[in-house]
Amino acid sequence: MNYIALQSKDLLNATSTMIRKINYENGTVITEASSNLPNEFSVINEIPFYPGGAERVLRENKSVFVSNLNDSLGRYLNDPQELSNPQQEWAKIILKYFHSHLIVPLIINENLYGTLTFYYAQPTDFTDEEIHLGMTLGTQVSLAIENARLRDHEKEIAIATERNRLARDLHDAVTQTL
Repeated sequence: MNYIALQSKDLLNATSTMIRKINYENGTVITEASSNLPNEFSVINEIPFYPGGAERVLRENKSVFVSNLNDSLGRYLNDPQELSNPQQEWAKIILKYFHSHLIVPLIINENLYGTLTFYYAQPTDFTDEEIHLGMTLGTQVSLAIENARLRDHEKEIAIATERNRLARDLHDAVTQTL
């Protein structure tokens, strides 16, 4: 996953990238992989999940891009009622290092799995081509995640099958001996 984050960063000339997973059961968002993120981001590796406008857009398999994060997030920092403490911490860290971001959804089995975020240190006006490339990368990352999940599931099935075979063999051997 870190390799995918690095390659994605380079393809879109981003300063940093982050692949995040939404854990709906725990109500959190977890950073699964990243490339070139400042060390301060480690404090937001897992933050509470807050459904909202951006999430609705992402669920529709559309990107969210912000050319000026200070205008977008900065207003929330002035009103503590708008953001929870973890969200304020997240916003402060992002604004300290980045001016723009592009977030693309990671859709698996028609569900929002998480996001692939491209961060830019300089203000960036995103072209349709860059947004399309980001969405294409998001689709490829989603496929890679789903393939890894299927491989893990296949391994689990193979282990269970082998255990059942061994149990049958042992049972048959004991029965024959008796």
